[in-house]
Amino acid sequence: MALTKLNFGGSQTSLSAFNMPTGSVLQTVQFRSTTYQQTTSTSYVNYSHTNATITPSSTSSKVLVLSSHNCENYQNNSYSSQGRFVIYRGGSAVSEENYIRHYDYGGSGHLGMTNVVINFLDSPNSTSSVSYQLYMKLVDGDSTAVGSGSITLLEIAG
Repeated sequence: MALTKLNFGGSQTSLSAFNMPTGSVLQTVQFRSTTYQQTTSTSYVNYSHTNATITPSSTSSKVLVLSSHNCENYQNNSYSSQGRFVIYRGGSAVSEENYIRHYDYGGSGHLGMTNVVINFLDSPNSTSSVSYQLYMKLVDGDSTAVGSGSITLLEIAG
């Protein structure tokens, strides 16, 4: 790993006065919640409790999105349940769609819980505030839900 030596001198009195090398972490924000939210909607709905916002310092910056949420599916008196999860930015999906599916071979119903992790590197090409949100929808079963989770955003120098 390369070592970056910072020399403060002259009129430069803070780290923000320097251009950090490509790949450096410039800022980090995290939004966490333990609020339970359930849906029966077959269209995507926002789990608004971990909506995360960052303001990139340059249009060339990347944003590393680290999302981890405890999710569940519920089905009563049947075999299958499935929920889908995706990260949105500015009203559009920007991550791959992730899903959890549980199957009960006895058909008596079930409650299945798992941790859904969505990590990806985004290029918002903006110096305005950028928001990332977890969305969820029910595909099969009685309900899907998020019980808790977090979204961490890291601005990476481009």
